[in-house]
Amino acid sequence: MWDMGTSCAENVHGGTASAEIRIVQEKRICCQARRYFRWMVERLRVKGCSRFGKSSCQPSEAHVKSNRIMASEKIPIALGADHAGYRLKERLRAYLSDKGYQVEDLGTHSEQSADYPDFAARVAEQVQAQKAKFGVLVCGTGIGMAMAANKMPGIRASACNDTLAALMSRSHNDANILTLGSRTVDEPTARKILDVWLSTPFAGGRHQSRVRKIQKLENH
Repeated sequence: MWDMGTSCAENVHGGTASAEIRIVQEKRICCQARRYFRWMVERLRVKGCSRFGKSSCQPSEAHVKSNRIMASEKIPIALGADHAGYRLKERLRAYLSDKGYQVEDLGTHSEQSADYPDFAARVAEQVQAQKAKFGVLVCGTGIGMAMAANKMPGIRASACNDTLAALMSRSHNDANILTLGSRTVDEPTARKILDVWLSTPFAGGRHQSRVRKIQKLENH
């Protein structure tokens, strides 16, 4: 919490008075922070995204059309999960297959305990070899999968808990692997994230030079 009352407390006798001053100042700071946050939301607003913190970014008509085109071309997608992500992975596999994507399920194939780095490596290798255009990984939070996959050269894995993150990770960062958390998103939200992520093209331009800098870091 903001601790802005220390200097004021030195000039005020009694703990109650100093505490009241701190509370007033903290409320003032919080109001300023909320105003700044709203201002930033307006600046960073993207079409179809009305709020941060919720999966409120719905696929636009362009996204839906792009998704249909990719599905019709049978874009290959490598799919993987550990035991925590197994159930969600199975549902997403069916969802992608129904949409026409060519899905390669690299496991795990049960809820028996499994190590997420093993499946992150399998999916990343398929993307590296260009056998899959994209990869999708599911674990408990998506964090461990992203960490493991990003150790592989050429991989830019992004853990996304909402559709805005999905859009930005593709548009600005050219992410080639999406990681999801079965404990952080439900199936409907995961589907929306997946739809936006798959249908968003890389924007290129100034973002291209930044992605090149990411690639150079792999040689350090």
